[in-house]
Amino acid sequence: MAKDEAPDLSTLPGRVRYARTLRGLSTRELGASAGLSHATISSLENDASGDGVRVGTVRELARVLEVRPEWLAFGLGPRPRSD
Repeated sequence: MAKDEAPDLSTLPGRVRYARTLRGLSTRELGASAGLSHATISSLENDASGDGVRVGTVRELARVLEVRPEWLAFGLGPRPRSD
């Protein structure tokens, strides 16, 4: 996905990218706050499926991104909006 394209909110990688940019975080900042490497965040955002992401990782990303884990993992519930 090109940087100027809208993320695909039907996928975990797209929702992670959407929430991260909504919060104004770089991949490095998100990784540091979630206890993950920049490479892990970058790889996750560029993986078309998001398969294989651990539940604990999704929960920690959701906490840092201030979104519901069910939205981040499955797209369930309201989409986060900028304030």
